[in-house]
Amino acid sequence: MTDPANRENMFKILSRRNWYRNTAIAATCAVMLFLTGCTKEVLDMLPKRSGGGGLGSTPVNRYRFKANYRTQEGATKVGYFAPVETKWWVTDYSEILMVSNSLLFFNVHSADELGAGWQYWKTSDGFWLSLSYAGFLYRSDSTNRVAWKIVNGKLYNNYWKPDNWQDYPAGAKYYGGFIVNDFIIEGYYVGVGYANELTLTNCELVPVP
Repeated sequence: MTDPANRENMFKILSRRNWYRNTAIAATCAVMLFLTGCTKEVLDMLPKRSGGGGLGSTPVNRYRFKANYRTQEGATKVGYFAPVETKWWVTDYSEILMVSNSLLFFNVHSADELGAGWQYWKTSDGFWLSLSYAGFLYRSDSTNRVAWKIVNGKLYNNYWKPDNWQDYPAGAKYYGGFIVNDFIIEGYYVGVGYANELTLTNCELVPVP
């Protein structure tokens, strides 16, 4: 039978060899990360750790849309996308307004089949950002969803005049109100086809934790 002392020495030697091997792998991976960048192949070589945070963490996928718009007085104001405020007489009104603050969040879904940069935006209340025949942004079901992308601080869509979409950025225009069930809802309605001075600028999706 093997002497217990000798067996203990063998385990110590094997453990030491494993420690040397893991240290060498970690050092090699660090050099590879520095030389080649953080690729999936390199990440797969790194020792796996339990728990959240660090490499491999789930990215934030909840955003608010923020942009500058022009007021009636000609001033520039910072605003966020928001649905028309629900009134007791309006049960389902889905146009999009620019307001000073909003809790309307978007989850971003890739639309790469349409080309680089296009995305579908799903709202926090379970709808998709879309565009009506009249050119107004609104919330719709998945069958009417429209793809969006931000280029040079302006918001574009792939639905309105898709052959020259770059000529139709989103803008915001003040309306004394749309008449809904004999009531008027006022605000800066977001749409396309407005004059250049009404175009939304500095558009961005702001991550929400």
